[in-house]
This record gives sequence, C-alpha cells and structure tokens, in this order.
Amino acid sequence: MDDVYARYREALSVGHKEAAEGRFAEALRHYQVAADVAADRALPHVAIGGMQLRLGRPREALAAYDRALQAEPQNLDALGGRAAALLAAGRRDEAAKVRQQISDARNTAAAPAAPLGDGTPMSTTDTLHAAG
Repeated sequence: MDDVYARYREALSVGHKEAAEGRFAEALRHYQVAADVAADRALPHVAIGGMQLRLGRPREALAAYDRALQAEPQNLDALGGRAAALLAAGRRDEAAKVRQQISDARNTAAAPAAPLGDGTPMSTTDTLHAAG
C-alpha cells in the first residue's frame, strides 16, 4: 500500500534540505511533488512560492501563494509571501493591502476572548448558593 503521507513528508524534507543548501530549482521540484500529493494543503504551495521568488519569478510565486490561500485563506506565511511577490512584481499598492490584511489577522488572533456570562462577578451569597 502506498503511504501518501510518507511521500508528502519526504518530498518536503528533501525540498527543505535542497533549499537550505541553495539549490532552489531542485527544492522547487521536491515541493511540487509535495503539492501534487497534497494539493489541499497550504504548506507546499507556500514553499513553491518561496522558491519561485528566489529564482526571480514573481508571477509564478504569486500564483503559488494564491493556491496556498485557496487552501488556507488566513495563512500568514502565504499572505507574507504574496506581499513579497507583489512587491517583486512592482505592485506596491496591492502589496500594501496584503500587509494590512496580515496586520488585521494578527490583531484578530491576539484579541482577548470575551468573558463567559455577562462578566459580572458573583457575590459571596451567590457563590455559596451556586456551590449548593
């Protein structure tokens, strides 16, 4: 039986190793295998976008980041990569909008959770009554 997860994991691992050693075209090939195996995951598309940028291909990088965002619309790595690809393509206004999306997403994630109930503290009598 073919272990799809093992092929995905191996392709990403080898891609990361190739990228770390500066072999971006080779890394790109491995990341593409990972994307072929798991097209619904953002990570391999983000990696492809990064390699396309390293290879001086902002249009292809932008397409990869867009595929990542289809899989995971709020992925901060994909949004950051998309902003970088837009800048590399000379599309500064669009990049600024994406940077604002990133800022908004970070602020939303950092917002404190609403208190349970109405937030009014219980009196000692109420607490003893609730305790039974």
